[in-house]
Amino acid sequence: MTGGPATDLLDELVHQFSDPFAFYRELIQNSLDAGSSRIEVVLAYQSARAQGLATAAVGDWGEGMNRKVIEDYLLTKFRSTKEHDLTKIGKFGIGFVSVFSCQPDAVVVDTGRDGEYWRVLFKKDRSYELLSLDQPVEGTRITLHKKMSPGEYAEFAQKSFEAVQRWCRHCESEIAFAAGRADGSAPGAPASVNEPFAVDAPFQVEHREEGTRIVAGVARKLPAISGLYNRGLTLLET
Repeated sequence: MTGGPATDLLDELVHQFSDPFAFYRELIQNSLDAGSSRIEVVLAYQSARAQGLATAAVGDWGEGMNRKVIEDYLLTKFRSTKEHDLTKIGKFGIGFVSVFSCQPDAVVVDTGRDGEYWRVLFKKDRSYELLSLDQPVEGTRITLHKKMSPGEYAEFAQKSFEAVQRWCRHCESEIAFAAGRADGSAPGAPASVNEPFAVDAPFQVEHREEGTRIVAGVARKLPAISGLYNRGLTLLET
């Protein structure tokens, strides 16, 4: 991928994500649409005196991608395998672009489907290489690489956890999170961030019908909080 109108368009798409940590929501959304019952977010840090290397990986066990899906959809903006499926959350294939909103030094996508196993390596300038893998890959794992100081990593890890919890705590699939420390300590086992779909009220009432679930209760304090969710993924909270 080279400069020109396509690059300008990609820049505009990246800049639409005012919250650089919204990429977690977009990648987890794609994992949900891929049918994964568990999604793991794992952060790690290779410490150094000035700037170490932080990695943030979002991995799933969904349907994955073969070469055709990668070339026709992942690498082609405004196209998506979800275009004609109304049960899917994402549209237009632009959600993946959000990974560039935090200005990573590299992004690696490992995925497999139909006996094919691939790695897409995105460089800092967003050019990419498509590489065939010898080892099997189940689902898809997207890993961001970014140089930062230990202090910056500590802040990055905290904001990452807050973003995953805010956007994904009611997801229908299990969302698990783990982060290593800024001293280079390895992350522990990912722990679930899921919370019950409920309101903080003395009591609550619930209504269900096909495709819809509504939970309401008397607020303990004002202003009352309300939210909209798609398959548990936060769309709006006020």
